[in-house]
Amino acid sequence: MKKNEWICAARRFREASSEVQDLCDYCISNGLQNDAVLRQFAFDYLVVDPQYFRSGYFVEKLLQKVKKLTLMETEKHILQELILKRIRTGAQRNFRKICRLIRLIETGGFYTQISGLAQASTPGVKRRAEFALQYCDQDRAGR
Repeated sequence: MKKNEWICAARRFREASSEVQDLCDYCISNGLQNDAVLRQFAFDYLVVDPQYFRSGYFVEKLLQKVKKLTLMETEKHILQELILKRIRTGAQRNFRKICRLIRLIETGGFYTQISGLAQASTPGVKRRAEFALQYCDQDRAGR
């Protein structure tokens, strides 16, 4: 009996879908270049940074699309906040891919914030900030 319940639950899980998942799939397959609504959805998704099954996969794929965009200042700020959040709270497996965007969104103030976190007394925060600093433009580091 328990095995049948498990099989049914697993089937329902695999078949489940949501509007958010459908929009993520659409963004990934069609890109964000020519659709302001999809672009806004993608950045809203990154702001919320939801944590659920496959959300990390969606973030990675959306970041690949974001990397191809000419970013507005508000979008750069969103990505900066995402990186700072991940430094403070936990890296997750896509942290390296997020950090690869630093050169596209870096400002002197952002570098200063990451540098400050690299001095943190919390070992995890310090380690993640030091990791992120490796992706900073060395010319900006001298500022």
